[in-house]
Amino acid sequence: MSLKFSHEGHRYTLDGKRPTSVTTILGGAIPKPALPYWAANQAAQYAVDNPGAPYDTIRKAPWDLRDKAAERGTAVHALAEALHNGEEVTFDHELAGYIDGYLDFLDRFGVEPVLSECNVGIRNIYPGKNVAGRFDLLARIPKLHGDKVVMIDLKTAKGVYGETKLQTAAYSKADFYTTDADPDTELELPHIEATYVAHVTPTDREGENARYGDAPLGTNLYLLAPNPEAIDRHYAMFRAAAYTYYTTRERDLIPEPMTAPLSAAA
Repeated sequence: MSLKFSHEGHRYTLDGKRPTSVTTILGGAIPKPALPYWAANQAAQYAVDNPGAPYDTIRKAPWDLRDKAAERGTAVHALAEALHNGEEVTFDHELAGYIDGYLDFLDRFGVEPVLSECNVGIRNIYPGKNVAGRFDLLARIPKLHGDKVVMIDLKTAKGVYGETKLQTAAYSKADFYTTDADPDTELELPHIEATYVAHVTPTDREGENARYGDAPLGTNLYLLAPNPEAIDRHYAMFRAAAYTYYTTRERDLIPEPMTAPLSAAA
């Protein structure tokens, strides 16, 4: 029994047990001090735009916005996977700008897909702790790296952030990968020369697309790790994040406040 992925709920099963996902580790170990301010601003903006809206609706507005963005990101990833596999795609009008920009990116850089949307596993990153994840794309970009394979992570969020270096390093240094078609067969990852993030945005900034602000139009490529040595450094950082994540969870098991002092009586 090896590594399986459930699209419903985005859950992994490794050797019959639930591993920790790479993104869960990063989300739990790396502070995001701007998040509370973002949520407060989104709730306030919703209240201004919707006078008289119920309190509960206003309170949930940031998370509704987050969920909508996640759905859009999932749809774009699915379409990108189909394009990597040479399939014809159909999509809603609101996604046209994303796909047009992504197709232009593939052509502009001469991207040659090698593997797309595969699951990766790391056994015993620390004793008894297994990790799983899912990479977006392994490809060759001859004009940048000749015939060597690079990893490209796709992001549709408002911006791209440094922790993606750790995410792609964890995928690159995984023990093995599996495909959805054959989750029981563990395969060796090819040597990965470098890691990148492709920021997939629409080709305009009209309506809801204005949230991307001054980000360059369409899909743009950003370098994360220029060589295997940099990937190794980023993976060491990921291991540190994993240690923080697991030890914090252990710390949370200690009850507070302590209410039962010891007695000195024999």
